[in-house]
Amino acid sequence: MIMLMGWLLFLPPWLLLVFLKPERKRRFLSATFLVIALCALCYEISAQLGWWEQRERAFYFTNMNSLVFGLLPVAALIMFYLTYPNPWLYFGGNLALDAVQCYLIVPYILERVGLFEMRTMSHTGLYLLQTLVAALIFFYQKWYEHGMSYDTEAPLEEWLRRWSFRQRAR
Repeated sequence: MIMLMGWLLFLPPWLLLVFLKPERKRRFLSATFLVIALCALCYEISAQLGWWEQRERAFYFTNMNSLVFGLLPVAALIMFYLTYPNPWLYFGGNLALDAVQCYLIVPYILERVGLFEMRTMSHTGLYLLQTLVAALIFFYQKWYEHGMSYDTEAPLEEWLRRWSFRQRAR
């Protein structure tokens, strides 16, 4: 069961990217690779400080599970895809998504299945760590795009504007 959950957290999230526009998806690939690097770093630090314990490892890595290479980078890419460059949408959506992950998915799914166990770090500490990583990758993407010209409206922003409850002019 643990191995099946590990594979489900690795492969299916990448299939979601088929539905995204390639040129907009390509725009955020460097931030996605940064997510993988930062998460790998967090997992290595966690192994040394005992924040959480890995039960099932990904492939041949000793301290990482499949979240690092599957769900986390794909979720970050989709969050960028939908909300960037609007910082309010990005941070609001990220805070909500991280809260769902830290307070619902981790304790009620991942820990019960046995993928990993929280040790010295609380779920709130994990939430703060994920918020820090989200801020780092947002500012990295801003720095990376400095001087480049891209579309300036996020798809989620456009969707919210279309479905706003304001009275339309007749």
